[in-house]
Amino acid sequence: MSGNITLDWAAYYAGQGLRVFPIKPGQKSPPLITDWPKLATSDAATVSAWWALWAQANICVVMGAGLVDIKTDVKPDANGEESLAKWAASSRITLPPTWSFKSSGGGIHRIFRCEGDLPNKVGVLPAVDIRGGSVYAVFPPSLHPSGNLYEWLGCSPADLPSGPAPVPPELFFLLRDDSRAPLDVPAEVIEGSRNDTLFRLACKLRRAGLEEDEMLDALLTVNENRCVPPLEASEIETICRQAAQEYENDPLIQTIRALAKEHPEGGRWSYAELSEACIEKIGVEPFASGKECGKRLADKLAVELRVRDGIVVRWALRLGARGRGVEITF
Repeated sequence: MSGNITLDWAAYYAGQGLRVFPIKPGQKSPPLITDWPKLATSDAATVSAWWALWAQANICVVMGAGLVDIKTDVKPDANGEESLAKWAASSRITLPPTWSFKSSGGGIHRIFRCEGDLPNKVGVLPAVDIRGGSVYAVFPPSLHPSGNLYEWLGCSPADLPSGPAPVPPELFFLLRDDSRAPLDVPAEVIEGSRNDTLFRLACKLRRAGLEEDEMLDALLTVNENRCVPPLEASEIETICRQAAQEYENDPLIQTIRALAKEHPEGGRWSYAELSEACIEKIGVEPFASGKECGKRLADKLAVELRVRDGIVVRWALRLGARGRGVEITF
């Protein structure tokens, strides 16, 4: 121990591999170094030198690179802790203990480790924010502008000396794709069902618009926390590649591409006509109903067609006696 409690804690965080830097005592900004996103470090010598120069400096820890802060607040119209608890109950999970301390908004900062980076999002749930990249959090025992110290709440490094807990898979997906729907991931995915479960999950994430690298981060988290025993990383990569190819192999995508090629001027097709075209060209029925087709297009399939193929699809159009259908243009 150095005799400087702030330095001791900064050195401890750095020893956990967290990137730290100093800011003015009793403040949330400004940093005492320039270009903190680049210069923040876990190097022990640099950390010691900084706190030798600014002995009472507050400690900032950079989020991202495998670290995320789930921050709740208490607002006039929403309580973040209640929002998070309600979501956890609907997802049938219990949030694991992890490093936690009070937020200035009356809520809690929960620090988790995760595979890959997560985006910054305000209001992912009512009064719940994600701080996942290119931001920092002021950590205990720094001095708050109110004059109080930042204090651990419930779970501290003394309880988890090995570092923050891994983010639960369901929470990872909520943070990653902003989906409010509970994910049907068994608490334990046993041998014999691992590949099928993870492939189905990867396909669901692909349909939600995640790229292959994002899917890989998500599946690695599930594999580590739910699969017994976990699959090799190479197997997870294969599953992600297969799911990423689902777009290319989708009969509806193939049919729309074919129609766009045959009709460069564009055109309109009822859902029934679109289904018949798919059966004729691909040999399979692409959807059970027009409602299902519209939902699939609305659930980001139309976005993918525009981004990947330059094809613009409008759906749920009234086509007179032909019923509802789609319009395909370039």
